[in-house]
Amino acid sequence: MKADTQIETQVLVRQIINETLQLSDCSYSLNADLAHDLGADSIDYSYLIIKMEKAFDIVIFDDKFHELKTVGDVIRFIEEKVAIEEQMALIEEESVH
Repeated sequence: MKADTQIETQVLVRQIINETLQLSDCSYSLNADLAHDLGADSIDYSYLIIKMEKAFDIVIFDDKFHELKTVGDVIRFIEEKVAIEEQMALIEEESVH
């Protein structure tokens, strides 16, 4: 994943977290715990999953996402999922040709 894309991912993940958890700014660190520091509950996790799936055009399994504890964990997870999806798209495209 390119640096620009990583920055865009971080910004978008933070925007989704802010919107979902009704936070006024992004001043929290990557080590901020979603539940303990930012107040996310199980319903918030469900909304985060739905919004992240739509924003990044990926599929997220609930149990895997619930294992993520910090903002940094979420960002890394999304970056990895996006990279995998991009690789799969390339493989499918190559197999067609």
